[in-house]
Amino acid sequence: HAPARYLARYPYADVHRLRAPLGLQEERVLAVTRVLRKIKPDIVIPVQLADALYAAAWLKRRKGPAAPRVAACLHGQFSDVLADLAVCGGDVDLVASVSRQGLAALDERCQLRAPVAVHIPAGVPVPVAASRHDRDILHLGYVGRLEQAEKRIRDLPLLVAALRACRGLRFHVAGSGPEEPFLREALAAETAEGRVVFHGELTREELYRSLYPLLAGLLIFSTAEGGPLAAWEAMVHGGVPVVSDFAGRREEGVLRAEENCLVFPVGDIAAAAAAVRRLLNPELQNRLATAARQLPAAYTK
Repeated sequence: HAPARYLARYPYADVHRLRAPLGLQEERVLAVTRVLRKIKPDIVIPVQLADALYAAAWLKRRKGPAAPRVAACLHGQFSDVLADLAVCGGDVDLVASVSRQGLAALDERCQLRAPVAVHIPAGVPVPVAASRHDRDILHLGYVGRLEQAEKRIRDLPLLVAALRACRGLRFHVAGSGPEEPFLREALAAETAEGRVVFHGELTREELYRSLYPLLAGLLIFSTAEGGPLAAWEAMVHGGVPVVSDFAGRREEGVLRAEENCLVFPVGDIAAAAAAVRRLLNPELQNRLATAARQLPAAYTK
């Protein structure tokens, strides 16, 4: 809703700004429709913008074969996106879900199946720097949005406290979000000791050059995930995911407990701490790291 801010970070050369000052959905859909009629695209790909989906679907119904084809994306388990696809699904040529759980939701909630609904996982780049794991300190990272509802980031201070007796650990936090002030206050003492390091929000390039090569493990506390990308990024660097048994993990089939990661029940801090302690075993860490690097080709780019 703030084009100037968006374009400051993503400076696309050819941009059409939409005006919808009343804030009504009908006005926004009409604004998108005007642009589509003007530029006459071959394919419309709405990304997290329901108004574009409704506009493209309307044009498809009105113009039939002469209308642009419509390809939609499902980036997670978003009930509002699924509700929109349930309404517009009959006018969509392709829906790509980044997760197998999302693909199942498209079938169950939207009656969208192959060949219209497909699974295309989000890929991650290969490393640009060699891993430099520390022999004396086990570096663990959390990378992502600092929020509670889905990510359960408030589990991190509890885990740090549960592992206070383990001197050879250092926790890295990369990201931002509404829980950042709480986290910084809750972990102030550990931050002062150097046991916890806050990096703020980093670009992928910064993560690939400075943080991922250092991490021996990546922490995920979520209740549900459509990926998660941070796990794939850590794995290609030899970082071992230490993850909650979130909804979607088993369906995706990439994070396999005891094979290329360690898994604990969602919200079980004692089990999470036990998993981290196990990672202090060099033999286990090396075995899991070797397997983690073998991320399926579909998840890399």
